[in-house]
Amino acid sequence: MKLRVKITKALLEEAKDCKNNAEDCVVACAFKRIMKNPICGFHTVRDQSTTADHLVLPQEATDLIIKFDGTPVNKRVNLPETSFDVFLSEEDLKHLDLSLIEKAECLELIND
Repeated sequence: MKLRVKITKALLEEAKDCKNNAEDCVVACAFKRIMKNPICGFHTVRDQSTTADHLVLPQEATDLIIKFDGTPVNKRVNLPETSFDVFLSEEDLKHLDLSLIEKAECLELIND
């Protein structure tokens, strides 16, 4: 199963003032919909409030984080919308509330 993360203009706006903080970057903002306290690295994201494993981010997410961090704050909302897929294992699914995914406009569960 995969989780499609959609980086929308609304997410770019929400995260635009991030000071290269792993808890406030645009990717972490998306995961706030399903995690209590997400922290995002260049290659992973995890919920600091649980013992769940890290979710591995694809290269597209890493590229986005680097581009976002390197863009002046006042221009971040002008970045293009994009999306990327994160693989979810059976163990990952045990730690996520699927009903929250269904409610989040920026997230979509993909059965493959």
